[in-house]
Formats: sequence, structure tokens, C-alpha cells
Amino acid sequence: VEIMVWAIQNYSNFDYDVTSFTVARNKVDGMRANFVLDRRLNTREFLRELAFQSRCAIWLNDNKFFLQFLPEEPVAVDTITESDIEVDSLTLSSIDTEKLVTKFVALWKSNGDQAEPNKVILRYNVEKYGIHEEEYDFFIYNQYDFVAKAAEFWMIRKANSYKILRCRLFINKLKLEAFDPVSFDLEAGLIANSAVTGIVQKAIYD
Repeated sequence: VEIMVWAIQNYSNFDYDVTSFTVARNKVDGMRANFVLDRRLNTREFLRELAFQSRCAIWLNDNKFFLQFLPEEPVAVDTITESDIEVDSLTLSSIDTEKLVTKFVALWKSNGDQAEPNKVILRYNVEKYGIHEEEYDFFIYNQYDFVAKAAEFWMIRKANSYKILRCRLFINKLKLEAFDPVSFDLEAGLIANSAVTGIVQKAIYD
């Protein structure tokens, strides 16, 4: 997180949210990054790489970067019921299983002089979805335990299909924006048997 702050302050014209960055820093402090960047990346791409490898989400809102530690169960900031949804506007789909990753190969190096990277190979849900392989370079870490922990988190996420709910809401939900956790308390069986928390992926204002 300190590396992110340094990059934002020195290579961008944006600010960062101190509160969210401080919370995330306390969560990832046990997995310190230690690397040399040997290729040119623009600032936003560099921040996305750092966030992904440290199991965080980073986004820009109103010229300010926000950061969230992803493994923790989010607390809903609002609740959506049937009365909040415009009639005939709700659709339910899921992530295409062909886009899932069931074999995740995490590359890493213990030092910069290492010619070939080490590999951590994880498999999950292979019997259910078949083998869909992805390779990713965890270049910010030089310790096996850190790479394995981060790779395991993303392996579980990438190997599961999630429900996607699209709907039009009324003006009383205008404050909702991307990355907000929201509780969906709809009729039993419609999307789940009880209230479930989802994350807003995109909010478009008419």
C-alpha cells in the first residue's frame, strides 16, 4: 500500500482515500512486497497489478483512488427489495463457464538473478468445468508463502461462476456506485433462498 501511495503521489495528478488505504494496509502488512520493476507500466496499470497481487481492488472515483481488501466479507451499505426495482427490468445471468480458470499457474522469483521463474500450480473445480489454464506473474513477491496465499485466493474466485443481476432502480438508490456491497432481499428462490450480499460492478445513471 505504501508503494501505491508513492506511485500516486509521484506519477499521477490524483489523490487517494486515506481511510480505505489505511484499512487495506493493515490487512496486507504481513505480506510485504519486495521487487524491482524491470518493465515500463503506466501508473494505473501498475496500481492494478499491485492491487491484484495483494488481493485488493483499486478504483478511481472523483479524482481519488480507493482501495479495498477483498478476502473479507463486506458489510452491506444498503438493501434492495422488489419495491426498489422497476417492473420487468430485472434479469439474472451468470459468468460464462468457458471464461473460468480451473488451473492457475503462479510465476515468481526469489531474486532478480533467477533465469527461470518458480511455479505454484493450483487446480480447482477441474472435474466440474474441465481444464481452463491461466498463467500470471506475481512479480511483487519473492517468498513462496506469499505467492501461494495470493494465488489460492484468486484460484477460488476464478474457478467459480457467479450470478449477475441487472436491473433498473429508482432515484432512492441513486447513491449506489461501483464496488458498493448491497444486500439483495428479494422473494425467496428468485436469486437465493435468503438475503444475500452482492457487489455493484457497474452503476449507470439515466
